[in-house]
Amino acid sequence: DVKVIDIINDVLVDHQVILEEYDALTADLFGDEEWPNLLTANGSGISLRGADMFDNLDLRTVKHIDEVYERYSFWNEKAPEYTKATVDELSDVVKLRLTRVRYLRLGPGQGLPLHADPNPRFHYPIKTSPKAFFACVDSTETIENMQYEHLPINKHFYKLDTTRPHFVYNAGWEPRIHLVIS
Repeated sequence: DVKVIDIINDVLVDHQVILEEYDALTADLFGDEEWPNLLTANGSGISLRGADMFDNLDLRTVKHIDEVYERYSFWNEKAPEYTKATVDELSDVVKLRLTRVRYLRLGPGQGLPLHADPNPRFHYPIKTSPKAFFACVDSTETIENMQYEHLPINKHFYKLDTTRPHFVYNAGWEPRIHLVIS
């Protein structure tokens, strides 16, 4: 088995503060309503970097990585302070230029199809269910050697090798919400 998930132990996250900031921002954006279905059905979410809170950049259309860096080179004015500081600390620790920072939500019974991303992703689970999982396979043709993991809430970020073919699914009854950074 190839290791697809690492825990970043060098950054401690105060889950309660992250959760409170998430709840405050979503209350500001949506009031008492749930996230709009469009934001969850297509894999987009709430962007904390860049000009648009509901940005859905398709990386397949990007001609050069500098386009991504430019688009997400600054924090959105509504981005929560503790979350910003924690992501900046993660960037320093992993020595990577992290640009896209989003809240992504999978409702009950929702998932994303098999795909591969151009680079690894860092995840911090904000709300989850033991029945929400991330799965990698060796091949998109045969779906062989599936490895699947549930990412529990803890005080650390997870680094996922999303360059491998993978999919996510929430088989639980509650939404799965992650802070996702790339």
